[in-house]
Amino acid sequence: MKHVDVYVAADSSFYDIHPKDRAVAYMLEFNGKAVADVLQLSDACGNEAALLGLLAALNRLNAEVEVTVHVESTYLLSQINTGNIYLWMDRKGLKGDMRPIRYKDTWMIVLTAIQMHCLERIRADRNIPREKLEKLKSCIEGQKGA
Repeated sequence: MKHVDVYVAADSSFYDIHPKDRAVAYMLEFNGKAVADVLQLSDACGNEAALLGLLAALNRLNAEVEVTVHVESTYLLSQINTGNIYLWMDRKGLKGDMRPIRYKDTWMIVLTAIQMHCLERIRADRNIPREKLEKLKSCIEGQKGA
């Protein structure tokens, strides 16, 4: 089975709840090859930025694969690893008490991308190797300087 590692990092903390302009870098790694890009976001909260970075990465996939997401966002990690995202998929973006989830519209697009591109449930890991994190941060700095 083909496996892709997705790495997501931002220019500021994912824990920041205040909307502001942000840059988020993502990298997909498959068979020793890597492709990276940076998103410039306006008025995004930290967790929203992580989610949009994941979406951009998933949209780069052109085949069904097994995916592991490496990100420092506790929000993204917990929602993926607890399986909440699959419950949301079944409930069309609603929590158990039938209230909409945070970032519902974006999550629904992410969930569609997961259904299209992922053979199995995606997994998330907080561990981003130092060299990968440095490369992502370097991509962000390169975009800021451009």
